[in-house]
Amino acid sequence: MADIQTLLNNSMRGDVRAQCTLGMCYANGDGVPKNTTEAAKWFLLSAMGGDKWGQYNIGLYYYKGIGVARDYFEAVKWFRLSAAQNYSSAQYYLGICYEKGNGVPQDRNQACRWYQLSAAQGDPKGQFSLGVCYDQGWGVRLNRTEAFRWYERSALQGYVPAQFNLGYCYEFGEGVAQNYYEAVKWYRLAANSGDGDAENNLGVCYEKGHGVPKDISQAFHWYRLAAQHGNSNAQAYLRKKGYSW
Repeated sequence: MADIQTLLNNSMRGDVRAQCTLGMCYANGDGVPKNTTEAAKWFLLSAMGGDKWGQYNIGLYYYKGIGVARDYFEAVKWFRLSAAQNYSSAQYYLGICYEKGNGVPQDRNQACRWYQLSAAQGDPKGQFSLGVCYDQGWGVRLNRTEAFRWYERSALQGYVPAQFNLGYCYEFGEGVAQNYYEAVKWYRLAANSGDGDAENNLGVCYEKGHGVPKDISQAFHWYRLAAQHGNSNAQAYLRKKGYSW
């Protein structure tokens, strides 16, 4: 990476890529003190100059209220401009806005359209969300087999929610032949990243002996971790058994 002074000089001359990169430096505290307000300033300048990464970043800042006041309408505006330049992360977030009705009227058909564009470029979040669309019949005909395929593509890229959903598909035979061993494999991957739902379901597998040897000690180990991460099923189970977490 160029040194900060060079980035600053180029940014002052209107180099949009330098502006976006300088914004990232302030966002991460890389070579300068971390300052999200300063990051937002440079992202906005980059975005106004037409840079799709700057547009996405300032959109994300408006969406989450980082360095600027949260403003879903501004977020949608910048996501849309970045998405029009085929940036997959912006397409995904525009889908989220339509799914949740943040900054736009809620429209799951539109959400699905943007997820499809994002997923087609290999974005793991877009792939996961498109899988959910097929799982729920949002904007597409309900198709659990197709949902499984998109979850798998996302899970193979390490996206934890997709790993959990893939495990669920294997455990209950949704969109794929039931396979407890595969279910355990994917639950474990998600659980090792601290996913409370995966930890709970892995505990169930150990309790019932599904895909692993039955082991109550291991079951309680995973239930406790799930409870600590906020899983209400694990909390209720442990409370009923008289255990804390």
